[in-house]
This record gives sequence, structure tokens and C-alpha cells, in this order.
Amino acid sequence: MRIQAPTHLTDPLLSTEHQMIPTIQSSSPTVSSEAINNHSEIVTVDSRASEIGRLTGHLDTVLGENLPGSGRPGHRPPDVMTRMLANAEVLHNAGFDTPEKCDAFAKNCWTHDATLAGLGLGVASNLGYELGMTSAAEVWAGLLPKEVLSNPNAFGTVVGLAVGGLDVAIGVVGGAASGSRILNGRCDDKMPPSIEAPSAMKTFTKDVLTSTLLNYAKNSVRVLAPPIQNAIEGRGGFINRDVSDRTDVQIDGGGGFISNGIDKVLKLNPGTYTQRLVLRDDLKDVIDKTNDSWGKATLDVVSGAARGAKALVTSPVPVAIALTIGGFINTLFASNSAIDRTGSRNAADGNSVNGTFIATGEDGTQFNLDEDAPYEMMMAKRASSTAQMGNMTSSIPLVATMVDALFDSLSTFLANCSAPKSSPTPTQSALPEHDSNFTEIDLNQDDESIHSTSISIGGTETTQL
Repeated sequence: MRIQAPTHLTDPLLSTEHQMIPTIQSSSPTVSSEAINNHSEIVTVDSRASEIGRLTGHLDTVLGENLPGSGRPGHRPPDVMTRMLANAEVLHNAGFDTPEKCDAFAKNCWTHDATLAGLGLGVASNLGYELGMTSAAEVWAGLLPKEVLSNPNAFGTVVGLAVGGLDVAIGVVGGAASGSRILNGRCDDKMPPSIEAPSAMKTFTKDVLTSTLLNYAKNSVRVLAPPIQNAIEGRGGFINRDVSDRTDVQIDGGGGFISNGIDKVLKLNPGTYTQRLVLRDDLKDVIDKTNDSWGKATLDVVSGAARGAKALVTSPVPVAIALTIGGFINTLFASNSAIDRTGSRNAADGNSVNGTFIATGEDGTQFNLDEDAPYEMMMAKRASSTAQMGNMTSSIPLVATMVDALFDSLSTFLANCSAPKSSPTPTQSALPEHDSNFTEIDLNQDDESIHSTSISIGGTETTQL
């Protein structure tokens, strides 16, 4: 008697060599080792297929309906379903062979990116501003000529250009270095075609609005500092200028690290982070990146910094932003100087000694307004700063976008003008000559960092170059 095993297995993932189980003789007291090995392999493949199927179902649940164009669980577009199947196998091959392991992987990726965005990118994009403003208050004021210090416009221009230059340089280089290790940033080009990418205008508007609101929130805290200082000092409405100014600089700079870190984390789009991660067409590369050695990670950071440094000299955008910053800070210094003069004159009621306004407090104490100031006036100056910095934050992306577009257009025009002219042959297309030349020129092939580097001012990210 011969026992014939089923000759066809229905699992489509099984290869053809596993679709036939060897014939086993019933009269044999033992089953051959070859038959055992083949049967074990079939069971292993069947188990693997089952696990991948479960992972695909889990990814379908995780995907939900957050991404426009992704459909809903159980009803996905064909390209989305294909990508989920492929990435379930990628995850399984990498050892994430259960839903729990997949969830842990996604959580670890988010923790890594959120930490790097909040601390790495956040610090890099605010450090230049903090160094510049602190240096202006603590160092430069004692080094600049009196003619500059006594002229708010001149002093504002010097400080503005210096702060802008530091902020842009450190922000671009540091941002590119830190950004090189982000695992799952913006990746619309990595999604299946059915996933609808947000429009450039919608993304631009959202980024500007987020940055501006965070900047206003951070600077609004500065407005509250003078009345708190007044309550602490208890000198009848007058506060020490030096203490007030030093406190303001630290709130401004320190708050910038917090607000900018939040801004960077929000730009990772937390609500769709995991959904985008599991649909990336380069998920295997992301997984490999999580296993990079310290040496490879360091090399990435150094390469990113080099790209950022190159962006500083290959694009006019950083210079345009630095000049914009200089202009706004110049205006800020002039505005605050006017508020100070008017407020001091009103507080002193015209009383002055050797050109210095003297005010009398409620208890009869006299205050030298070069050293002390009414806290209401200091609040007005902080409110003016809040408005100016908010306006600057919303203006810089517009300046950067226009300058970048103008530079690209000019570069394209010059490239077309310098390209060699050739007469069309009978076998060539009748398309205009400049169109043919344009298709051969990739103006941005070496300028990756220009389009992926964030620039910030005043502790809040402003634009993507």
C-alpha cells in the first residue's frame, strides 16, 4: 500500500519545489530524513507566509484613514495594498515579525526623530541668535564706538547683520548636520502614487503660520517680565534697566530653544508619522539606518555639515535672509529707542540733570532714568519686540522663496544661453533647442542641502531652503 501526500499546496508564497511532498512507503518502519526535512521546510514557509499576512493586516489597521488617498481598512487602492504587502515582508525579514515588534520599531523611530528634531535641529537653529543677542548685550556694547552706540539705527544695523549672519550660518550648517540622521522626515516622493501629497502652498502656509505663532508665544512671555520684576523689586513702579535687559535677552534666547524645538517636532507631522513610515518605498534603507555604526553616523553628520557649508556660498538665499534680519533688527532698535525717549520724558515730567532725566517715585524717591525705568515703558518695548519679531518670522519665508525662485530662473536662463547651439537633423525632434538643452542640465544635482536645510531667526524656524 502507498500513501500519497497532497501534491498541491494553496499558499501562493510557496515555491514550486515545495509544492510536492515525497511519496512515503507504508511498509517502511521509519520515515526518511529527506522527507522530514522537506516537510519541515514547507511548514516553515507556511508559517512565514502566515506571519507576513498577519503583519499586513496589522499595517492595514495602523494605516487607518489619516493619509488622503489611502482608502480605509480593508478597502485600499491597489498600489497601497501592494506597498503594505511588500513592507510587511521587509519588516518580517528584519526581525519585526509580530505586530508588537512592528509597533515598537515605529515607536523607536519616532522617539529618535523627535529627540533629534527637538534637541539637535532646535538647538542648531537657535544657537546663532542666542550667541548674537547675548554678545550684543554683554560684549559689543563695550567695544563699538560711542558714535555707533548713540545712534539706534547704526547700532541696530551692526547688531542685526551680525546676529543674522551667525544665525543663518550656524542654522544651515548645524541643521544639515543634524538633519542627515532623521529617519522619517518629509517623504511625499516615497509614498505610493495614490497617496495625495499636500500642495506646496498648503505646506508653506502651515509652516509659516506654525513658526509665527510659536514666535509670538515665546516673545509674549517677555512682556510679562517687567511687571514681575516690579513686584519683586517693589520700588514704586520703577525697575532696574540692566536687570530687565539681561533678563529679557535670556528669556528671548532660552525661549527660542524651546519654541524652535517644538516647531521642528511639529514639522515631523506626528499625526501621520507612523503611517508614512510603513508606506515608504525605502523602508529597508530606514531600517538599515537604525543599525548604522557610530562611525557611519558620524560620517553622515560630517557630510551633512559640509553640504550646509556649501549651501551658504552657492545660494543667495542665506545672504538675503541675513540682510532681512538686519533690516528688521535695525527697525526694532529705532522703535525701542523712540519708546524709551518718549517714556522717559513723560516719566520725568521734563526734569533733567545734565541731560539725564530724573523721575520721582510715589514715595518721593528720585530715579535716574539712565539706570531705572518705568516698568510700563519696558513692557511697551517688549511688546514692540514681539510684534517686530513676529513680522520678521512671517516675512523671511517670503523673501527666501522669492530670492530662491529668482536665482533658479536666472541660473536656468544663463545655462540655456551658454549651452552650445546645434542645428536640428532630420532625425531629431522638432522641439525648440533650449528645451532639449534644459533636459540635460540638473542645476540642483549637487545642492541637496539647499533644499533640505532649515533656516531660523529669533529661535523659530522660518523656512525650508
